Amino acid sequence: MQSKSHPLQIAIDGPVAAGKSTVAKKLAEKLNLTYIDTGAMYRCLALAAKEKHLDWQDESAISDLVQKITIILKSPHGAKKDGRPVTVYLGNKDVSWKIRTTDIGEGASIVSQYRKVRQILVKRQQELAHKNRVVMEKPCRHGRPRHWYPGTSESRFKNIFGCQAFRTDQAQTSAIKDHRRTPLVSPG
Repeated sequence: MQSKSHPLQIAIDGPVAAGKSTVAKKLAEKLNLTYIDTGAMYRCLALAAKEKHLDWQDESAISDLVQKITIILKSPHGAKKDGRPVTVYLGNKDVSWKIRTTDIGEGASIVSQYRKVRQILVKRQQELAHKNRVVMEKPCRHGRPRHWYPGTSESRFKNIFGCQAFRTDQAQTSAIKDHRRTPLVSPG
């Protein structure tokens, strides 16, 4: 049983394109939990930078910006239940669909590489997880159980190459195809 000080937190970990987000979204909907879309947070930062005409490659400017923006994730309700897994606000503006473009995805890939950005957004994710009943596709930390969702190499390949915004080279393709199946484990 969950207490107010320790709400239910489910974190799903695994390799790239194993289906972590898909499982997390479905689980959140089924259990009426908040889905913490970690990628959406990086996409919000990329969008905020673009709206302020900042270069995504300017690590210093991006690191300053991440400290100034407010990102809010909420479970979609009513009219907002339009297929989105989570309603995403940048400040008080709903940007749930605006952040899902290829361009913003590419910006998110760039800004997510910066150490300070990652430190700040991971801390925010952990704070959200600590305060809410959540499902997320990354570890919650704080000693909570995690579940490894391996998927098959075929499903990872399909998930990655089925994604419109994904760019790859032959080495990545081989690595994905050759990845061995990992047993399902639940670390204690």
